[in-house]
Amino acid sequence: MKTPQIKFSHEYYKFAGAKLPFKAVLVQCFKIHFSELSRCFIAYDTTYDAGEYPLPKTDLIVLLLMFEDKKLFTTIRSYNPEKWKYYKSLEGEEVEMVRSWQAKNSSLAIKYYGLNSDIKMDNYVKDFQKGQ
Repeated sequence: MKTPQIKFSHEYYKFAGAKLPFKAVLVQCFKIHFSELSRCFIAYDTTYDAGEYPLPKTDLIVLLLMFEDKKLFTTIRSYNPEKWKYYKSLEGEEVEMVRSWQAKNSSLAIKYYGLNSDIKMDNYVKDFQKGQ
């Protein structure tokens, strides 16, 4: 069975130097409303090089994850009943953290750049990072 994936749009500071993709164990899920989150927690969870990722001001899911070295980190996800059920089913399981383009755009990379050389994939990554 393929390892379930959690997608990220950026490399966040909360990863403590780990670079996507990497694996972690989903320890626990929590449902919480945006209004209950402290400013400090929001900054911790959403900060990356270009700023902070905006969160919806609605119900949210906080995932508590554990690196292989037992250090913990979180990620905040938008809430809907299907996502809640999915994440709850993964508690205690290993999941893979990936960049969203690694999961969503892999077929685009194959079609546009081909995967017969690392140079072409490197060019795809560079173009994606530039927003092309």
